[in-house]
Amino acid sequence: MTETLTISALERLTGVTRTTIHYYIRRGLLPQAAKTAASRSLYSGDHVRILRRIEELKRDGLSLTEIKKELRPAVDSANENSTHLAGRERERIHQRIVQVAAEHFVSYGYEGTHVSTIIEKAGITPHVFYSHFTGKSQLLAECFSAFVDSNMALLAPQLASTDDVGQRLLYKVIGNLRSRAMGVDVMTLIRSGEIQRDADFRGPIEDAWGKVLGHIMADLADMRPSDAPPSPVPDELIAYALVGAFDNTYVRSTWDDTYTPADVLRAHLWLYMAVHAALSGAVDVDSLIERYEESIQEIAESAPAVPLLGSSLGAPPPDENGGEDALDRS
Repeated sequence: MTETLTISALERLTGVTRTTIHYYIRRGLLPQAAKTAASRSLYSGDHVRILRRIEELKRDGLSLTEIKKELRPAVDSANENSTHLAGRERERIHQRIVQVAAEHFVSYGYEGTHVSTIIEKAGITPHVFYSHFTGKSQLLAECFSAFVDSNMALLAPQLASTDDVGQRLLYKVIGNLRSRAMGVDVMTLIRSGEIQRDADFRGPIEDAWGKVLGHIMADLADMRPSDAPPSPVPDELIAYALVGAFDNTYVRSTWDDTYTPADVLRAHLWLYMAVHAALSGAVDVDSLIERYEESIQEIAESAPAVPLLGSSLGAPPPDENGGEDALDRS
């Protein structure tokens, strides 16, 4: 028997009361229950078998001390199984929460998804939920990471079927579109500074983005000849630029009917092929960048000035003697 049992189910199956079951556990005649939360204990087929064996030995006239000695090997083995059972049950609950939450994030977005609803749909208590996640942002991060894993697994056969860089890109765009529903919310939280404030949010997000960017960077590395000199632009930044370009292009296509999904794919493929031409050496972009190195450094080292709203609109400066009062008098 591999199923997990509550104390009520164990009582029904064996006819032994929970008071007696707890007594047997304290005396060492039964294995410990698997604790999956502070107030949740689960039992297994080992408990059923050992309880029935206890009843048999009692009918044979053995004392509880003799029964304990007789059953010690079985109880020790079952205690090891109980540890594994607790781990498996915790993982099952964790994955159930992630599954329910992912469906809600995709359907209702971050703001429209509520922890109380996830708790209800997953069939758990608030205490159990918060023993797995610190809050909604960490849950979103883990859902996004799981979503990325799922997309990559679905795309793996297609990516393995071709070495054509353009076709591989189009396959990856499919995965990008699948994850956009959660990806937009993730990026919103990142821009809000959540990734700096919450280490539990940062870990899964860095893991997910590492997988996404890793695939792109591997393709970029394959585009560059082995004897090519180092590029002034890191592959990681090129990869992030490509991801950002696709996201912004996709967002523009949702504003109205000007651009079709095919237009978005064509634009992204055009950009990707331009990168491919540069990295493969067909176009010497690095030498073009060198021409602007002085301007790059000058702009990078000077903070951009923020124009005053009045001067940008052509408004005259305040009277040097009157300040704001002069404006009030005018």
